[in-house]
Amino acid sequence: MLFADFPIKRANLWLRKLHPPIPQVTRSVGIRIERTRLAQQLSCIDPKPAPFLVEQLHRLPKGRALDVAAGGGRHSLFLAARGYHVDAIDRDEAALTQLAASAAAKALPPIKTRTIDLEQPAPFDPGFGHETYDVVIVFFYLHRSLFPFLIDALKPGGVLIYETFTIDNYTHHKHPRRWEFCLAHNELLRMTSTLQTLHYDEGPHDGVKGPRSTYTAQLVAHRPLRSAHLT
Repeated sequence: MLFADFPIKRANLWLRKLHPPIPQVTRSVGIRIERTRLAQQLSCIDPKPAPFLVEQLHRLPKGRALDVAAGGGRHSLFLAARGYHVDAIDRDEAALTQLAASAAAKALPPIKTRTIDLEQPAPFDPGFGHETYDVVIVFFYLHRSLFPFLIDALKPGGVLIYETFTIDNYTHHKHPRRWEFCLAHNELLRMTSTLQTLHYDEGPHDGVKGPRSTYTAQLVAHRPLRSAHLT
């Protein structure tokens, strides 16, 4: 059960006769576990995309897509398989390397990856670009200072799709581990008020993170097209 619950990259095994790792038990076996984020991620990740992304795919324009905090890349792979040119950003270089390899193994269009810590102190520009993407997606990641950059990265007519935990999930499940990582009620709407909301829902959602309901906010919003000015 230990190894099932806590995936490891390497285990060091040792024997102790005089000074065992368990007090009062001689000749016991000790295990030192070294974990990496990638090891945990790749063992626990659901290869299927989030249900919300699948449900809202029909709203997404074709073209370039940005996957922010992509992690193991299940959403990047999903979009690449449907013809999108995907850029994936995450702080975990090993995870992004694995993502690029997975895309190649599946004979998908190459996924451009960039390793970056998105939580650097201000002033900080994450380099998403101006009016660069037709689609921007963020799933289960929240860094509030990024929202102006997410919005600016959208082309006119581009769509932002966002889902992450609300404070209700912390109240009911104590997850994430800190309440600051959760959205307040309607906070996602406020932070994207310059966009036109196409879909918004807060509450318990099934099939998101395991068998129990997960309290999330789900948003689809698009950047309005520029008005045509007659001269």
